[in-house]
Amino acid sequence: MWFSGLRGAMAYALALDAASMLAIGPAILATTLIFSLITILGFGTILHPVLTKLDVKNKPKQLEESSENCSNRAKKSLSYFDTNYFAPLFIKDRRTIE
Repeated sequence: MWFSGLRGAMAYALALDAASMLAIGPAILATTLIFSLITILGFGTILHPVLTKLDVKNKPKQLEESSENCSNRAKKSLSYFDTNYFAPLFIKDRRTIE
């Protein structure tokens, strides 16, 4: 999660608080946003090649058909949406998710 982009949320929240409380707060906020943007775009662009090199593949799990409750129906619907609509937007090589 850190490598794929979940690293700037806490820094951004603290920088927003500092921007209203400190005189140097706007500089802290700008620096935080620039650093977060550069690292997210930098790490985000190399994430797919790293996962391909490490042979990490996302294989959808088959849900049990016998217990068809509300939770399993929701999971099945979300899995279908993710596999058929959402993943192709972000993954060029479709073979990695099948």
